[in-house]
Amino acid sequence: MRNTIVSDRAQQAILYTGSDDGLIVFLNGEKVYEKNVPRSLTTDNDKIPVSLRAGENVLLLKVTQGGGDWAAHARLVDANNNPLAGVTYKLHPAGTPMDKLGSIMSWELSGPYTQEGKSGMALGDVAFAPESGGDATWKRFDGSQTGGERWNVLDDGGVIEMRRGGGSIVSGPEFGSCQLHVEFKTSYMPEARGQGRCNSGVYVQGRYEIQVLDSYALEGRDNECGGIYQLGRPLVNMCLPPERWQTYDIDYTAASFDAEGNKTSDAVITVRHNGVVIHDNLKLRVTPGGLGGKDVAKGPLMFQDHGNVLWFRNVWFLEK
Repeated sequence: MRNTIVSDRAQQAILYTGSDDGLIVFLNGEKVYEKNVPRSLTTDNDKIPVSLRAGENVLLLKVTQGGGDWAAHARLVDANNNPLAGVTYKLHPAGTPMDKLGSIMSWELSGPYTQEGKSGMALGDVAFAPESGGDATWKRFDGSQTGGERWNVLDDGGVIEMRRGGGSIVSGPEFGSCQLHVEFKTSYMPEARGQGRCNSGVYVQGRYEIQVLDSYALEGRDNECGGIYQLGRPLVNMCLPPERWQTYDIDYTAASFDAEGNKTSDAVITVRHNGVVIHDNLKLRVTPGGLGGKDVAKGPLMFQDHGNVLWFRNVWFLEK
């Protein structure tokens, strides 16, 4: 859960929180509180002294869930328990009065972040993308940096907007076997047909393409949304209509190699599209349009530019 507190001056404050289950609190990228225990939500359960700087302050709450439903609450007050003066919340609905108790009513949500066989509470010490400040670097396929009109960063750094002709981009970090989460949104192109309907691709390790396309209500082929290009059609077409956020949750096992560099096993992938399995332990081979070359032990994530406008957000991976 994230929001940005805008303060008209540097000042001290009290942050009251509560959660179901555990809670870790970050302010401006620094951990200021942690209580990773099973509990039910009680407002004002935690009293946390914090220092706000003048201008923007990013508040992030990480809920560690042991089981069942989750919840969290936060509010800011001064030393006399009055709502803090001189502050606004960036995500607060326009035209709506601030809560009289100083509660933060709107949040940007990401996750859930999971690892097979572990509860959320067991992942308290794992730094996922939001709490690491979103500092992952990207570069264009040709090696030059992103920027200008080619790629736009929107919503306080939370959304990457691909522009026409911006070029494919690859992540700075590289990974091997991992769990990967990507959210994307295609644009509405009512006059386009087939591969012209907001075409892109998510390339795992820069080599294996999971197709991105507005293929809502189409047949579900290997070159449509969720397809592994030229290798496997999705088990079911789970594509939503354009201009709606969609998710890929990917369980990826990288190819393995012996001491001499000879491949001993193929890369294998399971993909969930909007929560539904569309590929189940599919063996992979390098697909066209990516970085090319042979299978590798580690490689970057790549988003393909195919000449259309679309958006990506909440991208993270957890090595396994």
